[in-house]
Formats: sequence, structure tokens, C-alpha cells
Amino acid sequence: MEYDGKKLIVLWVYQGYDKPYEYLEHVDSKESKTKKCYIRKGSSTIIANPSEIKDSLFSGGILTFNTFDPWPIYQVEQMNTPPDDYTFRLEYINNNGNKEKIYNAISYNPFLQHMHGNWKFVEYDKDGNIIGERIRPLLMRQTYRSEIFLLAELCGYEVLDIYRGYHGDKEDLNDPMSAANYKGNLIWILKKK
Repeated sequence: MEYDGKKLIVLWVYQGYDKPYEYLEHVDSKESKTKKCYIRKGSSTIIANPSEIKDSLFSGGILTFNTFDPWPIYQVEQMNTPPDDYTFRLEYINNNGNKEKIYNAISYNPFLQHMHGNWKFVEYDKDGNIIGERIRPLLMRQTYRSEIFLLAELCGYEVLDIYRGYHGDKEDLNDPMSAANYKGNLIWILKKK
């Protein structure tokens, strides 16, 4: 849309179960990655304040989040991985047009349920020479589904559904073994009681 000689992006938020909606604060800035939460209030789309975000967590509010199942086979391997034992993960062409390879060195602490280590990004020029390397640390607590069910209950939520990935596959909550049919992300849909 153009207004007063300037190009504008209109952000129109519908009312729905997944509110508040998160979007970039400054869509015209390549540097800014700051996001804000928006809600629909009357006929206007506005930046939500903390109390309005909290409203979606009252009785009947829907909470959605994404996790994955920890894999014990990998955890056992990771318990013995030194912090500099990098494993190749993938290769791609980055936004500079150069080949980049990704490696990681991940360890697992079963007492803290922490997965920790580093991701290493190595950039190559067209002749195959290394022209850059970035290392990004990783620390993540691995939470088992039984813990999430308990946390949901303790916080006053009921689990409505668990979708597996982004293609509509859904676990059967009445059959816990149905989880074995899937790999990948878990998208939890919880409802405040």
C-alpha cells in the first residue's frame, strides 16, 4: 500500500485462538529483529501490553508451543562427546553466495538433562578456501513429554492435542504409544482450565 508517497505494510490481526500474534516491530529494517505482540482490539490492530497477553492465558485461553522428544540413544552417545569433537551436519550456499558447512559438538549431562556444546559454521570461497568461521554456543534443557503433561496440569492447563510436525499428523492422546509412529517436532495445544 502506498500512502503520502511512502510504501506501507498493513498488519491486520484477526481475532482467533492463537492470539497474541508476534511480528517484527520494524519490517523495513534489515538489522532489526525485534518482535512485538499484536492483538485485535475492537476494529484496531494494536501492540499488546503484558496484561492483554496474560488475558489469553485465563480460563479457556489457548497456549501453543513447539518441542521435540529427546532421543535416549543419542543422549548416551553425547554423554561421552568431548566439546571439540565436531560432527558434520549439512552444507548449503549462504546469503553471500558462498558454500558454508555446519558442524556441531554436543554433550549431554543426564543429571541436569542439559544438552550443551557448540555449532560451528565454516564459510568457503569459490576456490574452497576457508574465509570465515563462527562458533555459536548451545545450552538446552531436554524436557520429556511426561514432564510437560505434569507441568501443564500443575499450571492449570489441559493438553488438547499434540501435532507431529507441520503437516497435520496428530497423536492419539488416549494411546501414549502412538508417539512411536512419528519423529520430529511436537506442537502442543493446551487450554487453560
